[in-house]
Formats: sequence, structure tokens, C-alpha cells
Amino acid sequence: MAEKKVTSEKKIVRTAGSYDILRRPIISEKAAKLSESNGVAFEVAANATKEDVARAVQAFYNVKPTKVNIV
Repeated sequence: MAEKKVTSEKKIVRTAGSYDILRRPIISEKAAKLSESNGVAFEVAANATKEDVARAVQAFYNVKPTKVNIV
């Protein structure tokens, strides 16, 4: 019989805090240029850390961000 390979991936669950961290996407000319290189721009909460933003993006879009910049 063929063996099934079981992967143990941590599932990130959306919480109410995730909705508070990512406020809205930024739609501008600069953000459009960023999206050409698979980047996205969001307005985030003022007290959000890079780790918070990365977790929220992972929960909403099921992708692991490689880099987070906060301006």
C-alpha cells in the first residue's frame, strides 16, 4: 500500500485583532507599481508591529510574507 505523507502545518486563524491591524488597502499610483513586483500596500494600525502585520496578511491571504516594511 502507498504511504500517505502527513504534513503538519500551522493554520493561522483570523481573529478580531487581524481586522484591526489591516485597516484598508492603499490604492495609488505608487501602490500599483509595487503590485507589479507582487507587493501590496495596506494602511495598518499605528501600534501594529511587523510581526502583527505579517500574521494578519498570512491569515487573510494564506501566503507567508517574505518582507514587511512599515512607514
